[in-house]
Amino acid sequence: MYKPNFYHFLATPYRCIAADFNHQTTVCAFYVANASCADIYQSDCCTHYRKVPCSTSDACNATYISSSGTLTSPGHPSNYPSDIFCTYRVLPAPGIYLMSLKFTQFRTSCNDYVTLNTLTGWRLFRLCGDYSFYDIHALGYEVIFETDSIRSSSGFSALFNSFNADCDEVVPEGALQVASPNYPSNYPVSVNCLSVIKPLTNGSSIRLRFSAFDIELGSGCRYDMLKWFDYTYDKYIIGLCGLRIGLTMLSNTGIRLLLISDNTVTKRGFHATIEANNG
Repeated sequence: MYKPNFYHFLATPYRCIAADFNHQTTVCAFYVANASCADIYQSDCCTHYRKVPCSTSDACNATYISSSGTLTSPGHPSNYPSDIFCTYRVLPAPGIYLMSLKFTQFRTSCNDYVTLNTLTGWRLFRLCGDYSFYDIHALGYEVIFETDSIRSSSGFSALFNSFNADCDEVVPEGALQVASPNYPSNYPVSVNCLSVIKPLTNGSSIRLRFSAFDIELGSGCRYDMLKWFDYTYDKYIIGLCGLRIGLTMLSNTGIRLLLISDNTVTKRGFHATIEANNG
């Protein structure tokens, strides 16, 4: 039966969980009390699935406010439990403008999902299976882990760290330029340098006009990279490398620039003028 997508908001939320091996799938929907399930699959979710309350275990739901730490699935490195719904939030400590998160281990069964969001609601991924990761940068994170009752695996372990390097810079309002460390000489090796340009108090947009841009080139910017993030909404915009001419960035919500370099070749880096754009 094809059911419409609707809810009755009456009581505590429940999850539809696979009830037997004839209906192996991921979480079907959220629904409430005896209300119908939201339709995601071409089947009768309420017939084929039993209701299980969302987990409220302290071990499964946690908030971290720290400059660094480790986040793991329940029971890791042993297998995680069945039928859990866990939410972890990693918040930046005061004065921190960017964090990094890296999954050092990631192994779930095909119907057990890890969803990674920013604290402002941008979804970074929703994955299951075996993966390896580079560092994932944001101002903070929400990690949602949902499992069914069929299989389990070892889960995940992730390291999170706050950026607070000597080369970090919060650019004061009214400043006329921003540049990579040591410019016009080459930027250093093995750095993660953050430049923060906050939104202007008069509401004008910010325009960066790059008079120089030379970041070591590599496939997928695998060696060195300049990452552009939105300041207010914590959204990753783009990563850039190579030699570029006439590059411009425009934002009315502020800009964060993260320069990442490896331990070998470096280039001159970048230099940009900062303009208030009123039109």
